[in-house]
Amino acid sequence: AAMVISGSVTLLSGMTRTYSGSVTFNSTAAGRTLTFNGVVWGSHTDFNVSGGGWTLQDAWTATNRNLSLTLGTLNTNSQAITSSTWTYTAGTITVGTTAWTCTGNFSGGGQTYYAVTLTAINAGPTVSGNNTFTNLTWSGAGGSAHMILAGNQTVTGTFTRTAGGANQGNNIKSSVTGTARTITAAAVSLTNVVFSDITGAGAASPFTGTRLWD
Repeated sequence: AAMVISGSVTLLSGMTRTYSGSVTFNSTAAGRTLTFNGVVWGSHTDFNVSGGGWTLQDAWTATNRNLSLTLGTLNTNSQAITSSTWTYTAGTITVGTTAWTCTGNFSGGGQTYYAVTLTAINAGPTVSGNNTFTNLTWSGAGGSAHMILAGNQTVTGTFTRTAGGANQGNNIKSSVTGTARTITAAAVSLTNVVFSDITGAGAASPFTGTRLWD
């Protein structure tokens, strides 16, 4: 069964959390806090009420779990996050200097993020929305992996893809064949990348690296 939480959450260090159902935070008030004390959060989670406000107090590890903001205000407070996916629909997200690791897809909804690392292998991640990142890294290995862009991405720091062997070009491509997506980057670090329907822009354009194909 799903769990609905209308207040704050504090998990105690060393506790065992066995609940693995989904959680919806539905407080209509601001000032709610989430404190995990190193306990792994085993629930798909949605913040889903207008007027609600939640602030992380420490790192949030939700390995293999999906996180989403449907309504309300989420402040990650520069705390590290690990999740399977992230989906922004509406509301306000403030990240500070949060380092966010996603093992799956990142649906950023056109918002601004700090450091996002995508670790999906084989099929690779899909990045949706016209998002802005300070740093964006795709680190997942896999000889036939694809990073699919369903929007234009702006990277004010460094866009990084360095994985795979010399004969393993990893595709970075548009979600729609023939429709170009733009990566605007201040700097790039690229090795073994095949670009398909991608336009490079920004200070790093034309993109350079080791074994790049278009």
